[in-house]
Amino acid sequence: PLEQNLDKYPFPDWELFDYENLYDMKTHKRGILMASRGCPFRCSFCSNDRYIEMYRSKGKFVRLNSVDYIIREAKAMKARYPAIRYFQFNDDILGYNLAWLKEFSQKWPKQVGMDYYGNLSANGMSDQTIKLLAESGCRRLQIGVETGNEARRKEILKKFILNKTIKKVVDQCHKYGIAVNCLNIIGLPFETEKNILETVHFNAKLRPQLLQCTIYYPFPHTRLYDYCLEHKLFKSEKVVRTDFLSNSNLINTRLSTKALYFYRDNFKTLVKLYQYINLDWPIKLLGYDLAGGIIRLFRTRNELNKWLYRPREES
Repeated sequence: PLEQNLDKYPFPDWELFDYENLYDMKTHKRGILMASRGCPFRCSFCSNDRYIEMYRSKGKFVRLNSVDYIIREAKAMKARYPAIRYFQFNDDILGYNLAWLKEFSQKWPKQVGMDYYGNLSANGMSDQTIKLLAESGCRRLQIGVETGNEARRKEILKKFILNKTIKKVVDQCHKYGIAVNCLNIIGLPFETEKNILETVHFNAKLRPQLLQCTIYYPFPHTRLYDYCLEHKLFKSEKVVRTDFLSNSNLINTRLSTKALYFYRDNFKTLVKLYQYINLDWPIKLLGYDLAGGIIRLFRTRNELNKWLYRPREES
């Protein structure tokens, strides 16, 4: 059975690891929190789909710590690690429960008063939700776009979100001063270059402050992994473990490996350029090697700095 009262558990034992020398602290000076467990959605590429199935009839799947508990945890963590400059909430969806968010938006600024980042699904989010997040101190949200093709998002990823819904939520974030990091996946089963370009075009319309583009990796036991297995898309009978940043372990007769890596390497710069000019035809004319070399000229040396946190200026 799923424990419904998460407040009964102690805070994480941060001293299990050399926390001050972990990536999150050394690079970003951030504390990691989770205010909830579970996700209401069943995307085919995510483990939550199977967890929901495993725990069917075992209690409410999405559960929350109380606001007071999270505030106590944040204060304890800040006291233990004074170098923390902001917090990262690793919940699947932050602010999904509006009543909880209303209480949080009142208490967090007064009792903790620190900026934080989080994850958001565009489904079910209103202008009020984004406004409350901003008022409570949220400065950045990661939003899963995955692909710019609505049909493939629905049929392959089982993620039932329209482009206009994503665009509306991103616009609301811009309106209230929350930076957006759009998360994208390329190299999905049976993907074409046209599909990838649709994703580039859509991100250019969204104009996010940050972008992430990864290559699809089929995690074992997820629904999309089973789909790949059923359609014999793996390059070998023995599935080779890789990661979602380097390469693909899927066969795709509709998309060349060269094209896949070209868009992986140049995705962020292409999205910026596509805000001003359509490069579909020049890329085909020049080829991936030459086009890639030209595109790299547009990159700035401090591009990576945009990924680093800059604290809010005191008023």
